[in-house]
Amino acid sequence: MFCATSLETVDISCDAVFQPEMCGDVQEYGSPTYLRRNEAEKCSIHSTCFVPVFSKDQTSTPVSVVELTWHEKNVAFENMLRRLHSALQEVNLQMCDVDVLAMQTGLKKLSLGDSPSKAEGTS
Repeated sequence: MFCATSLETVDISCDAVFQPEMCGDVQEYGSPTYLRRNEAEKCSIHSTCFVPVFSKDQTSTPVSVVELTWHEKNVAFENMLRRLHSALQEVNLQMCDVDVLAMQTGLKKLSLGDSPSKAEGTS
């Protein structure tokens, strides 16, 4: 996860991530929308994909959310999602079916006044 030198706890509201979510360039958003924007810029992270993880017997509420990141812009994550799906099945976890081509890109929690821009704080 980024260039972290220690384990971090990130507060993610599960109700915000019940469906997979993908973004082609998180650096276009300000910190209020993507809280780790500064770290993403520092580590040259652009693409991200959030995937809710469910237990086999509890599919209404995620038990976790996995964030996949990549240095290039507009990554589709198809191969990584297939590998994640297989790995989760091995430990009796699952994710919802993901149609990468139909998945809407962008961050759902775009705040008012937080329009995508290359430089944070510029208009």
